[in-house]
Amino acid sequence: TLKIRVFLRGKHSGAIPDRCGKIHLIDLAGSERLSKTWATDPEMVKEAGFINRSLGTLGSVISKLAFRQQDHIPFRDSKLTRLLQESLGGNSITAMLAHISPADFHIDETLQTLQYASRAKTIKLRPVVSDVDEPRYLRSALEDLRRAREAR
Repeated sequence: TLKIRVFLRGKHSGAIPDRCGKIHLIDLAGSERLSKTWATDPEMVKEAGFINRSLGTLGSVISKLAFRQQDHIPFRDSKLTRLLQESLGGNSITAMLAHISPADFHIDETLQTLQYASRAKTIKLRPVVSDVDEPRYLRSALEDLRRAREAR
């Protein structure tokens, strides 16, 4: 998981950023089928279980968002969906890259990945630039404070 935050400052904004942007890059790594990975180490088996549980929760979240179900969306049920909450259901532009294999050996994973991508593609997000007057208010308050200190 890589999270990048970018802050843009205008000419006269000083220390307060005018705009903020975030980029989340997350590699989901696919499902961990023990029969195909030949994992025997207990730690690897345990980790595969956690990965599969998180991917299952992600699938549930994507389905509920894609089909516009109004009941509870379980973003908090896994760390993965909590990380992706802003990207999937927030004010953002989201791109999903689906890596698939042409090999017959991986047909189940390829179909599951394509189903994830197909459902994720139907999620409708309408991002807008958030214009918050708070930075202007804070700049004004800081300027007033600076003038008051100079007047002493």
